[in-house]
Amino acid sequence: MISAYSLRWNIELYFKTLKSGLKIEKLKYETLDRYLTALSMLMIVAWRVEYLKGAARHDPGASCERYFSPEEWQPAYLVHNDGGELPSTPITISEFMLMIAELGGWQRKKSQGPPGSTTVWRGLRRMEAYADAFQAFKKAKSRCGG
Repeated sequence: MISAYSLRWNIELYFKTLKSGLKIEKLKYETLDRYLTALSMLMIVAWRVEYLKGAARHDPGASCERYFSPEEWQPAYLVHNDGGELPSTPITISEFMLMIAELGGWQRKKSQGPPGSTTVWRGLRRMEAYADAFQAFKKAKSRCGG
């Protein structure tokens, strides 16, 4: 009973991510089927946000490639570091999640706590956009003979 109750806080954070970060209560669809489809996809996204936050806190030294592909983390790294050189080895998941949170609006201040679900969610959305753009540029460059 006690071990099950200890999971309560994680469940609370998951639903907070669904409500505050992903705004599920503001979804307005014409049919229940459309609402349930959107909800089921957002539940997966909320789970991933919480999973990645947990990974950064409980497995901070792990490579970010354990959780993200090079096609995801490298473009975000380049944008965050103003096009600087990629490191010879992938950065840690802890470092990468701080970068993601900064892309989502989190500010690295001493008085501020760790990144929350909303900033991580926003940062992940931006990371996905950078990854899509990076892949499009690579395809265009290869077609142009570059």
